Amino acid sequence: MAPDSFKGSISARDAAQAIKKGLSSAAERAGIDAWVTGLPIADGGEGTLDALGDIFTSEKIRVTGPDFTPLNAEYGVRGDTVLIEMASAAGFAAVPPDRRRAALTTTCGVGELICHAIDGGRRDIVLTVGGSATNDGGCGMAAALGAMFYDRNGTEFIPTGGTLGKIADADFSGFAEKIRECRFTIAADVSNPLTGENGASRIYAPQKGATPGEIEIMEDGMSHFAALVEAKCGRNVSHIAGCGAGGGLPLTLLAFADAKICSGICAVLDMLDFDSLISGCDLIVTGEGRLDRQSLCGKAVSEISRRGKSRGIPVYCIAGCAEEEIRNSSVLPFVRILTLSELAPNAGYSMTHASDLLERCAGDIISDFFEK
Repeated sequence: MAPDSFKGSISARDAAQAIKKGLSSAAERAGIDAWVTGLPIADGGEGTLDALGDIFTSEKIRVTGPDFTPLNAEYGVRGDTVLIEMASAAGFAAVPPDRRRAALTTTCGVGELICHAIDGGRRDIVLTVGGSATNDGGCGMAAALGAMFYDRNGTEFIPTGGTLGKIADADFSGFAEKIRECRFTIAADVSNPLTGENGASRIYAPQKGATPGEIEIMEDGMSHFAALVEAKCGRNVSHIAGCGAGGGLPLTLLAFADAKICSGICAVLDMLDFDSLISGCDLIVTGEGRLDRQSLCGKAVSEISRRGKSRGIPVYCIAGCAEEEIRNSSVLPFVRILTLSELAPNAGYSMTHASDLLERCAGDIISDFFEK
């Protein structure tokens, strides 16, 4: 059982337990001796640390939130490896709906988490960059790690998405020294470049409260900042797939730390040793809140279906709802797609009764699987 969270409804951990309960009960009623394992997963966005909570211990600290107010954040530790979830310190959910302004938010808290981990002697850092409320090109993070930014009057300031264009000069020496011995792996759930029609500002800033006018200001500012970074380190990294994830957070890490970007779900599954866990399995069940075209683009369910198919293991998917185009598509090689919306009288009911509905769907999977 390897579901992602059903956003706004049920966590990946609770979803896995509900599906496991439904499958186990249905198998027992049918007289089938089944061994069922619940394995919550995530694709690098909000909830990744929770999904991996069984293999990481948690470190909690107070950091600067995305709207510059303090909040409690955490990161995971396993040996020398640190798992930092960007959403924990700069997440969309941390900002009230009426205060979501991508032009004004910061990634300072992400840098504070990284700094705390480095000061604790950790050097191997996995940074997940989904679910952010920011579009500052990682300036706040870099500032928290020693970078200094100056306006045309020589005054030091911390740039946000709306003030990137006001950066007249920057000193990255302290930042570069702080991260010099670190190995960064950036787990991204999107592959957008930093700028352009598919860049961070034009694609994701509207979802973070940016107005049309602010979007163009942030696009110009992001291009300006990327050129400044290139001038300082001699490397152009803005075109790299995934550099636009998390409002451009990877930019300075790619430029100064030679960070590596990988698929968020692949990083999570590898940390969970997923391939070994499914060895010998007869059936995999995955799921997410909404199955749509984005599900094809490196999301959790697509990677799980790919790994299952490559090993000849049938994969079922339970979704809160599914686009008809995807339901009838052969692109995702599921044996069957089940949706909570088919069992619920309305969307509100399926959101509030997800656990019970997941159990029912899981029971249907047992019947369907053994009939085949």
